[in-house]
Amino acid sequence: MSYLFLLLSLVQGYVGIVNRSQRDIEGKKDIKAAMAAERKFFLSHPSYRHLADKCGTGFLQKALNAQLTNHIRETLPQLRNKLQSQLMSLEKDVSEFKQFKADDPNAKTKALMTMLQIFNNDFEKVIEGSGDVVSTHELSGGAKISKIFHERFPYEMLKMEFDEKELRREIGYAIQNLHGIRVGLFTPDMAFEVICKKQISNLLSPALKCVDFTVTELFAVLKNISEKLSRFPALRDEG
Repeated sequence: MSYLFLLLSLVQGYVGIVNRSQRDIEGKKDIKAAMAAERKFFLSHPSYRHLADKCGTGFLQKALNAQLTNHIRETLPQLRNKLQSQLMSLEKDVSEFKQFKADDPNAKTKALMTMLQIFNNDFEKVIEGSGDVVSTHELSGGAKISKIFHERFPYEMLKMEFDEKELRREIGYAIQNLHGIRVGLFTPDMAFEVICKKQISNLLSPALKCVDFTVTELFAVLKNISEKLSRFPALRDEG
């Protein structure tokens, strides 16, 4: 039996530790005793003696704490800026609400435009696949529409009956009819245009089916998004 050993380099390096065995757990060996035995192992083992200071659970704990501290130090400024931006936005909204008047037509128009903008953004996110909520149970929105055109439409086309002999016969008749009594040296372009238009017209039925499926999915998306307008039932029903 041959073994293949691979040396994998880690960005943060390796830290050797000694886990408690099942016998240690059953014997209720406490953490302090386990760490002491671990320290003794690394100090006495010839392969790890020179690395004893960089091995063990204690060193791993210090390394992880240092990484966590550095990560917090690096991300804290971004988090602070984000919170300050949100705070300024909320303070702006609060100042506007203080001056809000229920009978002000400008305020109503602004609120309506804001809702429509939010509605439009949510619709675009669902269609483009960048929504805040991602379903793991079924396809929806843009993904389902994409499946309709990339899988359903080809499937409907494959169901169409195609007679190659009949097509050749139609092409021959079209060429002869366009030549009339003349003896043609070249094939008339119009013959192929007539045949192509006829074949393209056969795609109308599967195309309309895909359009119906797409419209159904779009209505489902709109219905789902319109739930955010539950506070405005008249506007939601009208939409």
